[in-house]
Order: sequence, then structure tokens, then C-alpha cells
Amino acid sequence: MMARGYRQARQEKSFVMRDEEYYASVARRNCRVLPHVRGKVWYMASEDNRDFLAEVIAAGRRAFSMKPVKTNAELVQRIQEYFSIVQGRRVPPTMEEFGLYLGYTAKAVLDWANGSNPGFSDTEIYGPTCSIAARAVEILHSADAVQAMRRLSDPSVYIFRSKNYYDMHDTAPQALQITFSTPEALPPDQIAKMLPELVPDRSMDDVEVI
Repeated sequence: MMARGYRQARQEKSFVMRDEEYYASVARRNCRVLPHVRGKVWYMASEDNRDFLAEVIAAGRRAFSMKPVKTNAELVQRIQEYFSIVQGRRVPPTMEEFGLYLGYTAKAVLDWANGSNPGFSDTEIYGPTCSIAARAVEILHSADAVQAMRRLSDPSVYIFRSKNYYDMHDTAPQALQITFSTPEALPPDQIAKMLPELVPDRSMDDVEVI
């Protein structure tokens, strides 16, 4: 019985140590936002993380409750409202939240911007929907780029979003190589056979193959 109790105590102690190591590693991960960025690194306490996430979810819920815009005039007004809201808060704007705030989704906004969806018919004042959406998307693109340049976000996240949302692609110069091939010389008998077709108005007696 004593041996069994000793083994059980050691096992329980081992479990406690593993739990402490696990929670310590979680705390370290929560404190550092960008562990791979060298130089200036932002640190955020786990409580700040929870508060920030709560702000993100609250902003998403507000955007989710918005009714869809039905005209270009409403679209422009809603876009102005959205950027006025995000201008005074610490949660950065995102394509996903922007689409929800317009009453749609990020994909719907991108379909407007690239012309896949023509959008609304009132084009007299603000122009076509594709032009309005494309300019609004450029504001979001600019915000993402500035955050990446100032190391406020992961550069790999910016690259991913640029390729999926802002129609950016990897381009590399490619050398154009042109080769010329010299045809092989034809034998005399084959040339003699081809000459009547090439010079039909002369007889073969006047032609001498050298």
C-alpha cells in the first residue's frame, strides 16, 4: 500500500509540474504579439489581449446588425460612416468588417470592385458601384500596408491579404530567348524536282543544276 501511495504521489506531482509548464508557456505566448519580428517588438498583457478581442467582437457585432445598402448614395454614406468610426478607435479596419458594415460580405465588396457584380443603377452623382467600391478597398489596402511597414502587423499577413483582397501578384522579370535555326541544304535531285513548281513557265532544258 505504501509503495502504491508513493508512486501515486510522484505521478500527481509530475502532472502538476506539467500543468505549470503548460500555463507558463501559454502566458509567454499571450504576452508577445510578434515574437519573430526583430528590433521593435510589441508586448501585450493577456488581459489586454482579452480586452482587445472583446473590442473586435463588439465591432463585428455592430457591423453584423447593419442593413444592406440599396443605392450608390447609401453606399457612399455608409462608407464614410465606417471610416469615421474606425478613425477614432484602436481596432484597425478590416475587409471582413467593412463588408459586414455595408450589409454584405467581403466577397460581395470585391465583386463590386472588380466588376463581377455591376452593383446599383444610380450612377449620376457618385458614378458606378465598381468605382466606389474600388476606391474604398484602396483605403483598406493603405491601412494594411502602413501597419505592416510600421511592424504593427505581421508582414506575412499583409502579403496574404494583398494577394486575396487587393489583387496583388508576385512578378519576376523573365528573359526572352529567341533562337534561329538554319535549314539544311537540299540535295540537287530534290531541287530539280521542285523547280518546275517554282518556275512553271520555263522548261527543264534551260535549267542546269550545279
